[in-house]
Amino acid sequence: MHRLKEEAKAITAELSELNIAKGRREAEKAQATRECDETKSQVESERRVARPAVERWERLRIAVADGNLHSTVLMSGDGGVGEIRGSANLWQEALRQRTRLVERLSVANGGQELLAKAQKEEGGAELESADVYLELWLAVRDWLRRRLPAQVAEVDDPREALLRLRDQLTGLEERLGRQEDDLRGASEDVARGIDVQIRKARGQVNRLNQNLGGVSFGSIDGIRVKVQSVERMEQVLRALREGAVQGLLFQEDMPIEEALDEIFRRYGGGRSGGQRLLDYREYVHLQVEVRRTAGSDWEVANPTRLSTGEAIGVGAALMMVVLTEWERDANLLRGKRAHGSLRFLFLDEANRLSHDNLGVLFDLCQTLDLQLLIAAPEVARAEGNTTYRLVRRVDADGREEVLVSGRRTRMDA
Repeated sequence: MHRLKEEAKAITAELSELNIAKGRREAEKAQATRECDETKSQVESERRVARPAVERWERLRIAVADGNLHSTVLMSGDGGVGEIRGSANLWQEALRQRTRLVERLSVANGGQELLAKAQKEEGGAELESADVYLELWLAVRDWLRRRLPAQVAEVDDPREALLRLRDQLTGLEERLGRQEDDLRGASEDVARGIDVQIRKARGQVNRLNQNLGGVSFGSIDGIRVKVQSVERMEQVLRALREGAVQGLLFQEDMPIEEALDEIFRRYGGGRSGGQRLLDYREYVHLQVEVRRTAGSDWEVANPTRLSTGEAIGVGAALMMVVLTEWERDANLLRGKRAHGSLRFLFLDEANRLSHDNLGVLFDLCQTLDLQLLIAAPEVARAEGNTTYRLVRRVDADGREEVLVSGRRTRMDA
């Protein structure tokens, strides 16, 4: 019996302890329930507060993905923003880059619109929003893409595009340097080119003289064109041949116009007109000479020493041989030779031509086998031509009409 009492006492003590433990656990459960409810309420409150930021982040994530910026900017490993840790540090870097962008755009050509966008509401609350920086970044990328060449603008990262542009500009500068070296010959090449043109001109004059070899009319027994070198320009050509102007002609810091003017002042004796140095016609002087039947010497075709008919005849003869050369060159360029001739002249109001002068011209026309249409009073009394007479009259109905009549005369055998 004593033992049962002891066991009952122990069981009673244990039950008391269990009741105490139960009460403690119930209190802890109540506390945990209160803390859980408070935590849930706090989480819900923080979720409500964070929901705009989450939504803004989701929009940014989609915009970054659409703009293909994530791999090129956020994950770059070249010492850029990809290696910056911490939101505060990223905001400071964003402000620094924006300041640099404003400085660059202020001196860029055509960047006023983008500069105004970058300076909009400067220092305001919008600068704390990532949307502003993302929109500005995309605007800068589009602006650069419009200004860059197509093959460079294909990349989405503006920095990569600028690197490609730098490489392309470097290649273009190297190519330009090679082309300048190829074109930067020697002054002897310039002189050689001028000599070739002068020799070509002398050959053309020789052909003209050959065509003039059988021309004679009146007291004129011969006509020729004489080519003479201009001594002043010969000094310039000599300096080009000997390389004395090599430094001036191909000096990098001197424009070619100034170099030509300086060469002309030093060797040509002129103050300006350096552009004439490259014209081969400035190096030769053409002089027309005639030889009369009564003598064997050649004299300069001076208008004061030629009669009117002789002056016109000499000019017409030169014109005819020039037209002959033009006609020959035109036929060389044609696949099929056309009929007709360029040797047809008009002479209007030749009132100063006398009967003898007309005879000189007609003699020239027969020698050169050309046609000459001339308006002169003495034509009606000249021989060896066809004379046309134009008479204006009014008919019975009051209308004007012009009557054309022709008369051909022959020279006596």
